[in-house]
Amino acid sequence: MSDNTITDNTGRSHQISRRVLDAVGADDEIMGVQLHVSLEDLKLFVPVGFIAVLTFLIISSLTTDLGQYAIIGPIIGGIIAVVLLLVTAAIIYIAPRNLQAPHKWLVSIAQYYRAPETMTVFSNDPHQNSASLTNVGKIRAESAAIQRADDRSLVAGVSVTPANMALATDSEWNSMANNFRDTLDAIEFPLQIHSSSRAIDPDRIAGVYTDRLNDPDVQAIPALQEMVETYRDELPREFEQRGTSIRQYQILVEVSELDVQIDSHGRLSKLADLPGIGIFLSEILGVTSGMSAADIEREQVQELRERLLTVRRAINSLDGCSASILTADELADLVEEHWSGERTHYADTDATTDRRFNEFPVVTVGSAEQRP
Repeated sequence: MSDNTITDNTGRSHQISRRVLDAVGADDEIMGVQLHVSLEDLKLFVPVGFIAVLTFLIISSLTTDLGQYAIIGPIIGGIIAVVLLLVTAAIIYIAPRNLQAPHKWLVSIAQYYRAPETMTVFSNDPHQNSASLTNVGKIRAESAAIQRADDRSLVAGVSVTPANMALATDSEWNSMANNFRDTLDAIEFPLQIHSSSRAIDPDRIAGVYTDRLNDPDVQAIPALQEMVETYRDELPREFEQRGTSIRQYQILVEVSELDVQIDSHGRLSKLADLPGIGIFLSEILGVTSGMSAADIEREQVQELRERLLTVRRAINSLDGCSASILTADELADLVEEHWSGERTHYADTDATTDRRFNEFPVVTVGSAEQRP
C-alpha cells in the first residue's frame, strides 16, 4: 500500500492509504521448495545455460596444445559462460511480469526494432499497413471472439464487476484481494487482466436528480428540493473539473491453434509443460496432430467457451463480485478505445441500442421489389 495526502475544505491535510493489489500469481515450487523464478523463466535460462557450458568446453579444447598456457582457455571460457548467465539472470529480473515469460519480452523488442518507421492504412504490404498493429484479423460475432491475424488465435473476455469495498476495512480489503488472487491462480490456462476507464458523462449524473425533482415528496419539502437542485447543478461540474472516470475490468483468455492440436494427444500433451524443452515438444505435437483446419477451428471455439465459463464461475464465486462474458461489440469497443482513446457509436435500426454488428439479413423474403 502507498500513502497519499489529501486536503479538506478547511486546509488541513490528512494521510490516506491507497490499497492496490501488487501482483497476481505465485512463484513455482520444485519438490516443496519455493522459488523466486517461475518455470517460464527457465525457458530462457536453460538454453542459455547449455550454450554457456558448450562455449566453455569449446574454448577450453582450443588451448589444450599450448602447454603451460593451456589454462588460458578455461579461464576465458569460464568468464564468457559466467557473463552469459549473469546477463540472462538480469534479463529475467528486469523483464515485465505481465508478459509471463522473459523470452516473449525479447521477441517484442526485436519486433519493435524491425518494424517500419512509417506505416499507412493504404499499403498493400502487411508490414507497412498500420492496420497490422492491432493484430485483429477477424471479429467473430457468432462466438463473441476476436481472431488474431498472425497466428489465428481466438481471444475473448469476461467483464468483471468488483465488490463495493468503499467502506471496507484494511483486513476486509486484504481478504478480498487475497481471495481474488487465489481464485485466478487456481485457473490452469493463461489469462490477462485488462483495465480500462471511461469518463463519466455529466448529463448522466444530473439526469437522476432532474427526475427526482418531479417526485411529490421533493416538491412538498422546500429544503429537500433545494438540496436536490444543488446536487443536480454542482455534481456534474465537480466531476467535469476532476475528470473522474469509471474504472472497468476485463479478464481476457485466448485459445491458439497449437493449444487444441496439443490437447488432441491426450496425456502426451503434458510434455509441452516441461521447462526448457517443452516449447520444442509442443511444436512436434502440433505438427503430428493430423487435425484439419475445420476441426481446429471448431475445437478452438469450444475450448474458448469452456475457458470463459470457467473464469465467469470463478469470479461469481467471490463474495460481492459478478462477471459476464463480453459480446463481440464490447470486444471491438475495447480494441478501438485502446488504440484511439475514443469509441465510435453505431445506431441500431430501432435506435434503442448501440451495436457494431447487425445480424439482420441483407435480403429477406418479401423485401425484394418485384419488377415486371
